[in-house]
Amino acid sequence: MSAPKMTRLDELQADDAIWGVDEAAQQELAEALRGADLERDDSWERSAAVATVALQEGLPSGPSQQLLNALRAAAPLPQLEASAIRHWLQPNMVLAAALLTLSVVVWWTSGSSMGAVVVAPQALRQELMQVGDTEVWSWSGGAPVGDVVWHGPSQRGAMTFRGLPPNDLQQRQYQLWIVDGKRNAAHPVDGGVFDVPAGKAEVVIAIDPKVLVHEAKAFVVTLEVVGGVVVSDREQIVVLAKPQ
Repeated sequence: MSAPKMTRLDELQADDAIWGVDEAAQQELAEALRGADLERDDSWERSAAVATVALQEGLPSGPSQQLLNALRAAAPLPQLEASAIRHWLQPNMVLAAALLTLSVVVWWTSGSSMGAVVVAPQALRQELMQVGDTEVWSWSGGAPVGDVVWHGPSQRGAMTFRGLPPNDLQQRQYQLWIVDGKRNAAHPVDGGVFDVPAGKAEVVIAIDPKVLVHEAKAFVVTLEVVGGVVVSDREQIVVLAKPQ
């Protein structure tokens, strides 16, 4: 199997998706996209997110394990454990990019989302509270109150709100944004849209990051149009959580 050829633009997008890049590289990436008359390609980040979850150690059976097996079979990788494969891939960016592309195909054909098992938000929160490396941040600013539970290694989390006003289901939806320390703060990660039904004193919402979150620095909830937005002007920030 011959190694795929990558352009400088491909390399920049892969680096940004997997590890994040500095401001100089961000500028180079933006200029390369403009020069090629292209928009930012989120498929790189989606691929990195899927591959990251798939290469977690101690994988359960299911789509994530199938993805790991597919990654091993797609190229002459050494028969190593997941942690060793991650270490082996780092200096081999061309092959890593090919595997990331493959991960998208396997992900979509499996019919599964990034998480191998769908868990109710309340149960997810309880599960994460028992796991090491889980962070818990409280919402600031008074009402509403509650917290964010986030487990970076598995890219899973849940938000609890008490006193968050119900949204008009025909006009507005709440949307979560995750500020990533390895990405430009002007472009936080979309954490998904959600609703708060009338009459609910407390709601628990599962976090749904659209791309890989390298280093969560803050969680911000805004009120947006139904369906959410790609880029928020953040004029209607409802609540935020960050380390105290």
